[in-house]
Amino acid sequence: MELAGVALPDTTPGGSPKRAACLAAEAEAQGALLIEKLKLTIKKLRHEQFGQSSERRALLEQLELKLAKVEETAAQARAFADHVAAYPAAMK
Repeated sequence: MELAGVALPDTTPGGSPKRAACLAAEAEAQGALLIEKLKLTIKKLRHEQFGQSSERRALLEQLELKLAKVEETAAQARAFADHVAAYPAAMK
């Protein structure tokens, strides 16, 4: 599994849930940074949008789509981290 560019191991009994949780947290942090960067870029483009060319609007639309995808990936990373956090409890 790969989230935000970080490969995450399976949480099989042979794997390390602690390491998986660490990697999931790292992926979530990277995703959050990317989300903020995209939001800032979109905000700047919206501010400049009036009177700009259709190329600028197309770029804005592409960034908004990328932001939606990154936010979805971040949500998956959070879900994976929650799953990994619950894994040791299930083993008891």
